[in-house]
Amino acid sequence: QDARRRLFSRQLFKKAQSPLTPALWRDVLAYTVSSWSDVASLFSEWWKGFVDPQIFALIAVAALLLWAVLFSLARRLLLRVRTYEGPMPAPFLRRAASAGGATLTRSLPVIISTAVFGFGLWYFDMLSGRIEPLMVTALYAICAVTIIWAMIRSVLAPNRPEWRVLNISDRGARRLCWLATGVAVIHAGDAILSKLNFILESPLPLTVAQHFVTSVAVALLLIIMLRMPLSEGSASAQEAPGQRRLTRALLRAILWACVLVMLASAFLGYVAFARFLMNQVVLTASLIILFYLLHIGIEDFANSLTDPERPAGRWLKDNLDLEPQRHAHLGLLASLFLHILLLCLFIPILLLQWGFDWEDIRL
Repeated sequence: QDARRRLFSRQLFKKAQSPLTPALWRDVLAYTVSSWSDVASLFSEWWKGFVDPQIFALIAVAALLLWAVLFSLARRLLLRVRTYEGPMPAPFLRRAASAGGATLTRSLPVIISTAVFGFGLWYFDMLSGRIEPLMVTALYAICAVTIIWAMIRSVLAPNRPEWRVLNISDRGARRLCWLATGVAVIHAGDAILSKLNFILESPLPLTVAQHFVTSVAVALLLIIMLRMPLSEGSASAQEAPGQRRLTRALLRAILWACVLVMLASAFLGYVAFARFLMNQVVLTASLIILFYLLHIGIEDFANSLTDPERPAGRWLKDNLDLEPQRHAHLGLLASLFLHILLLCLFIPILLLQWGFDWEDIRL
């Protein structure tokens, strides 16, 4: 375990050829032209050796039909998730809880249909050969982009400002949605290209150039996002509680520091560290935000079990005839169980992002 940690640290802070060197980009251009035949050979080998075109088409059509059905159901469920009987806009905690539920509702159709597509390929032995890790990475990347897109859209609610968690204008919400989705897409593309370079054993200059370009692109998009005014005006910003303003300023300072270090590392040749920072900013930050939203959602659900004015509490009162104390105990048990389940899901994912091995986590 210690040896793996030391190896991870050495690889993380290993300096590569500076991206500012013209010779690097001449090598990249030459290697890129010669690598196209390797990529074509990889996919041709997979398609001719492992794929039955008819079965592949059936699996793809089945996954698309499943997505269409789940998408239709999710749109109906989203209307129920985002309902509030009181005066609008809803309280902050209710909007945050609704954002967590809306994130799951929006992302599950793509996640389930992608999983069905991948399982179909695996079941019929079409996830074989050298392309298997690339296909698995691509499927994971699709799910990651979908989750981040769904979370950002649910938090910012560009078309329904009454459910918006952040104090931001409609134009700013739409722009921020596009920028955040662009960051997720670039990160996913970097993961797919990294796996492709590993499979093809691509020359080092290609890997250095890829990590440099993606890290700088993500950093530039983050700079645009950080320079955007979050509040609709200076008055609304001044009316925000002091603690909330302090938290917002602290988060912006941390993000600015990460972006500047990412840019400096990329230009100085520490592209592995720049890519590591990019992963932390994109994935770890997204996981923490999603964890917070789901935590608020669990608390809201547990409170609904004890509130006779809410549908869940009304159903329990009408059908089980429980005493108020029993209602409180039921809400507490539900909250504890769901929080334990949430921690068991998120802690391993965070540890994997920080360089831990799955065997270490299992131990």
